[in-house]
Amino acid sequence: MKYLFIFLVVNFFSRESLFSQQWRLAKGTEGFVAANIDIYYNDPDTMYAIGSFINNHSTPGLLISTDRGESWNVAKGQSTDVGAVKVDPFDSKRIYVSVYGRDDESNDLKMTTDGGETWTTVFYGRSYPAPVVEIDPVDLRTVYVGVGPGFIRRSSDRGKTWESIATPPAPYPPFLNALAIAPSNNSILYAAYVSGLFKSTDRGTSWTKLPLDPGHWGISCVAVDPHNSDIVYAAVFSRGLPPGGVFKSTDGGTTWNERNNGLDSTNWDISSLLVNPKEAFSMFLGTYTTKGTDDTVGVFRTTTGGNAWISFDYGLPGGVYKLAFDNVYNRLYGAALGIYFNDSLVTSVHNSPSSEPETFSLFQNYPNPFNGSSIITYRLSEKALVNLTLYDVLGREITTLVNQEQQMGDYQIYFTPQNLSSGVYLV
Repeated sequence: MKYLFIFLVVNFFSRESLFSQQWRLAKGTEGFVAANIDIYYNDPDTMYAIGSFINNHSTPGLLISTDRGESWNVAKGQSTDVGAVKVDPFDSKRIYVSVYGRDDESNDLKMTTDGGETWTTVFYGRSYPAPVVEIDPVDLRTVYVGVGPGFIRRSSDRGKTWESIATPPAPYPPFLNALAIAPSNNSILYAAYVSGLFKSTDRGTSWTKLPLDPGHWGISCVAVDPHNSDIVYAAVFSRGLPPGGVFKSTDGGTTWNERNNGLDSTNWDISSLLVNPKEAFSMFLGTYTTKGTDDTVGVFRTTTGGNAWISFDYGLPGGVYKLAFDNVYNRLYGAALGIYFNDSLVTSVHNSPSSEPETFSLFQNYPNPFNGSSIITYRLSEKALVNLTLYDVLGREITTLVNQEQQMGDYQIYFTPQNLSSGVYLV
């Protein structure tokens, strides 16, 4: 019989020791309720965030950072609790923001070309908030915005002129929560409404309602695989009532499968879905949910395309409204009660698995180091007897994780240590 031995180093640390290694609060954002955040395309040192300061709504709610989000200063703008912000990819002084309008039932679209010194109101929302601003990832001169009630407008010349596109057939109330443009095919749009998810294959000329049950509270956000427009993720915001959580389609929205492994109903108030543009199987989700003062949950991560989620929230005070990813410096940002950033990202365990693995592989566990639980992934190129055992650094056997015959394919073990001391272990 053929034997294959592969050793994997696993680091297990207490929760307290991980705090200092992960999420950190940016200077100047204490007491700032950040509703949204965006990174300048040509220079990620420059970033903007929109929101409001607690108990001080007279203070402008637009912040700017010029040092990769380490510290923030107040720029001129309007405060908002619900909104969106996008920076023009060609000009860091040209900013589009969606902020609350003259009442709490609408969002207005404003634009500045001088970094917030002066603002022009482009659209007045009439009713039903539509806090959406998205820049076409292929044609960077094109901007899509939401205008209440549920309308979508498009500019092909960086906000100089605007055109109306067809309104998705969303019944009332037509709350538009999100719009996603497929990075691999910008003719394909996905629009998330309270009443359901809609798809266009002709840049918004026509729309089709997709068969995803929006539940009681609707589709809160949608994300598209950067390399394959048929792979789509959508979040059903549910406040704990089924259906809810993350759903995935691999056929452009024709069919959907629940992807809530690692989540429970208390984590279904999802506010943000983000795909790592470098690694499509690596994703993050942000949720409003908190589980109490000692066990807050704000961010989850998957490295398997949604097949399993692990909490990624060490150091966060609670829920997160929006996430942003800087793929130049490999830094993740969270818009929460304050603006937080995380530098502890690691490369995902693998890319999209092949249908027929060619070799035996034991991938690095994620997260590592970890507290609570970690995923160990391995691949079999043929049917085999598998023995997966955990040892300490002195070679003493701690526990057997797997000991059985398995078929060819990819496997994952969810390792939750019991009564283990902080330290280094081997698999």
